[in-house]
This record gives sequence, C-alpha cells and structure tokens, in this order.
Amino acid sequence: MRALARAAGLVAWGYVFYYIDLNLNFNGMEFSVVPDWAAYIFFLAALPEISAYRRGAALLRPLGVALLIYELFVWVLEGLGVELAAGYTYIPVVVFSVLTLYFNFQLLTELARIADDADERLGKSLRYLRSVSALWTTVMSLFFLLPERMLAVDSGSAWQAASAFVLIAFLLWGCVCCIMTFVQLFRLRRLINAAI
Repeated sequence: MRALARAAGLVAWGYVFYYIDLNLNFNGMEFSVVPDWAAYIFFLAALPEISAYRRGAALLRPLGVALLIYELFVWVLEGLGVELAAGYTYIPVVVFSVLTLYFNFQLLTELARIADDADERLGKSLRYLRSVSALWTTVMSLFFLLPERMLAVDSGSAWQAASAFVLIAFLLWGCVCCIMTFVQLFRLRRLINAAI
C-alpha cells in the first residue's frame, strides 16, 4: 500500500508539471522551465504500482513512453524556435493531442477506481475532474489548433468582446479544475497512507 501511495503522489506531481506552464527566455530562445515531458516521467514511474491494483493501467505504458518522447521532441524544437501546429506539422500535433487526452482520461479513470476503495466521494470527484479536464482540453485544443483565419473577426466587434470574455471565464474554470485535481490526488495519497 505504501508503494501505491507513492504512485498517487507521483501522479499528483506529474500533473503539477503537466498543468503549470512557466517559460524562460534566454538569448531569444524560449524554454519551458516546467516541461510537459517531465510529467510523463512521473506518470511512467507511477504506472507499475498502479498496474498492480488496476491491470488496465499497464496498457498505458507504451503510450506514455511515446508521449514522453513526443513532448521532449516538441520541447527541444520550441527551444530552437521551431513553431509547431503550422503547415505540415498540423496533423501530427492533432494526433498527439488526441493521444494525450486519451492517456490522461484513462490514468485518472484508473486512479478514480482505486480511490473508490478509500473514499467513494473521492472517486466520484476524480471522475468529475477527469471529465471536466477532457472537455476543457478538447475545447482549448480546438481553439488553439484552428487556423487563425477561422478565428479572425473584426477588431472591436461585439463578437470579439464576447469571445474574449468566454475564453477568460473558460481559462479560469480550467485553472480551478487543475488545482482541484492536484488537491484530490494528494488527498488520495494521504488516504492510502492513512490506511496502512
């Protein structure tokens, strides 16, 4: 059980890296100080213990390795100033966005099933946050992956003001859900430790 608590903590810390985006500019090159690929290192380190309790989690390992490699590749390219989601790179970015969505949905599903044994309300809360995260990620990915000409509106129009308001409200809602995901995953770790 202690190893499972450690795994829940690793996933929680992984989501800290996954959701928080801090960038550093150095000589005209921008680097993420909290890179997404680090999140997958935490996730992959947690999967063996989670798999001991939920066998379905073992199926996430190959996808997690692929996403780690992809995120590391993207991190290096962005550090070199190469822009993704433009031209010929558009389709791979969309494909990996869908794979990332699936990985996170399944990982949180497996943790919610584990949480059901400790506290049924915590399991429900994790399932709710998983679903909200999937919805939020889908909408934000569509918004940022759409070509700019599809988002173009006249400057100063009512549509532009309304869309800016909706985007800000959606971003704030996403931030609250991210924080709640951290809180609930660390709570899961505490509950498992308390059961030992």
